[in-house]
Formats: sequence, structure tokens, C-alpha cells
Amino acid sequence: MDINDTSYMLNDSTLGTLETGKKGVLALNKSGLPAMELSPEDLVSVKIVDHESGGLIAKHDLEVKGQIVVSPE
Repeated sequence: MDINDTSYMLNDSTLGTLETGKKGVLALNKSGLPAMELSPEDLVSVKIVDHESGGLIAKHDLEVKGQIVVSPE
């Protein structure tokens, strides 16, 4: 995940294997991110990469719409 031009490696094996059409939710407070605040218009790029091959599966660029506080648990 890239947030405001800073890269963070996230690995949430609790999502299990995602098949085509299947969805998963990554809890940012439990994802290994440091404490941070995201403000409206901050940019977040999410990439999903195959663990075994390193191949890019999907990439989506997002714009934060509201204030988000990440507090690691």
C-alpha cells in the first residue's frame, strides 16, 4: 500500500486465498501500519500481489474522502 508517496508492505494472511469475485476486508488498525492520520484528498494506492509469484493481480488508486485515524492495536 502506498500512502502519500510512502510504501507499506501489508500481509494479512487472515484473508485467506481470494478467488475471482471474492472480497476481503483489511482492518488498517490491525494491518501493521504505523499510527497515522489521513485527511481528505490524501492519495492511497492499493496493490494486490500474488505471494508466490510476486505478480501484480490488481492495483487501485484511491482518494481519501474523510478523516481517517489509524491506531495500531
